[in-house]
Amino acid sequence: MILLLISGLFLACDLDTTPISSISVDSFWKTEDDAIAGMEGMYSRFRAITNSDYYAWGAGRSDEIGYGYEAATGFSFLFENLLSDVNSGPDWRVLYSVVNDANSVISFVPDISFKSDAQKNNTLAQAYAMRAFTYFILARVWGDVPISTEPVDKFSPSSSDSYKIREDVGKVFTLIKEDIDKALELFGDDDTYPAGRAYWSKPAVNALKGDVYLWTGKLMDGGDADIEIALQALQDIQETDVQLLPVYDNVFRQKGNREVLFAINYALNEAGDNFADMMYIRNEDIPLDAETVGKRLVGTGGGHSRWAPSQALRSEFTNDDLRKNITFAELWVTRNGVRQLHTAVALKYKGILYGNQRRFLDDVIIYRYADVLLLIAEAKNALNQNPETEINAVRQRAYGAKYNAYKFTSTTKEENDKQILKERKLELALEGKRWWDLIRFDKVFEMVPSMAGKTKDHFLFPLSTETMTYNSKLEQNKAYKK
Repeated sequence: MILLLISGLFLACDLDTTPISSISVDSFWKTEDDAIAGMEGMYSRFRAITNSDYYAWGAGRSDEIGYGYEAATGFSFLFENLLSDVNSGPDWRVLYSVVNDANSVISFVPDISFKSDAQKNNTLAQAYAMRAFTYFILARVWGDVPISTEPVDKFSPSSSDSYKIREDVGKVFTLIKEDIDKALELFGDDDTYPAGRAYWSKPAVNALKGDVYLWTGKLMDGGDADIEIALQALQDIQETDVQLLPVYDNVFRQKGNREVLFAINYALNEAGDNFADMMYIRNEDIPLDAETVGKRLVGTGGGHSRWAPSQALRSEFTNDDLRKNITFAELWVTRNGVRQLHTAVALKYKGILYGNQRRFLDDVIIYRYADVLLLIAEAKNALNQNPETEINAVRQRAYGAKYNAYKFTSTTKEENDKQILKERKLELALEGKRWWDLIRFDKVFEMVPSMAGKTKDHFLFPLSTETMTYNSKLEQNKAYKK
């Protein structure tokens, strides 16, 4: 693995200057194998983000999550929306290490000989896609952020480039869109999915494109023109090898299934447990007298119940919804004649049993087809088109034999948006999407009680104290200035 000495510009926190590897740029980036190893390092570092940070940024502040059975140490300030420069949430260090990995691939691979141009272009396309997605996270979390498109190795430590200012978020989105276009160009006509669907592909990049252009169309100055681009990109995915699986549970139990466009792979002895570890419950915390239904759904315990599916999420599911018992379980006990909730447990990423040990090694799904269908519905409704087909495709699986009672019929634009947002809440619960959805639909203040008294400036996360300390050129986000 290549030497990565990420400069103070990016990390803005205490730097560990111990080389990850003794291999320097002078001896690396020479062969196709080097290029593939560098790209794999990029995915490995991004997997570290999905361990917990990805969910914290994408849903930790939303209405779908709350207190678990154990103390919510390190989590409650997120869903209580008590952020500050001290309690700032995950910083951007690992994100910029992924950016640097992508920059290295983009910078060095063009000069490397490959057995085929197609493989070379595919490698570069994945790097452009990963850089675009990483900056998409950065832009939504912090707004204005520093931009780098060159690997750190090309910077001189004494250069004025070593510490960069935050660039306007509009400029960041310009880079994101350029990288998406470059990735699609490099993928060319290849719309196949890689093994395991754990790498960027042309369909996955089109999902990202739809996501990005919906964001800029609804929240920035893109308007209908950007939403039309989003719709076309999302509809292009429908011509590829993708489908809704007949059984909802299989989406999360079967790695690399046909509903997945892009997921981050977890495997025993290759990765630690993902964020679901903090949403389950230890065996010793499952009451012996808990009702049978809840205990059966939970099965063997594991992990820690630091936070759990909120009442606001659980109450939205009807008993007819086949997704309910896949998404969460409730452990109820009756004490002194009073029935009471012990806790709720997230089941969607419930992990895999190895002997009597539960390991949270389900792949973390970034984009899947049900998400795409609901993004299409959202784009159609924004453009005054009928979103019935896409919403009903999702509901048909969700309600099975009882679907007719839940069949969606288009009415007003406002009511359709309400139904689309609700369907995304049910379908994509606990997948790291909810906070971004609430912002995009302008429903944060309506849906998240802990945001009362705050402004839209609080949608962004604060820069941490460490971030501000290690880069004097950075300014704090407006809502958190002292």
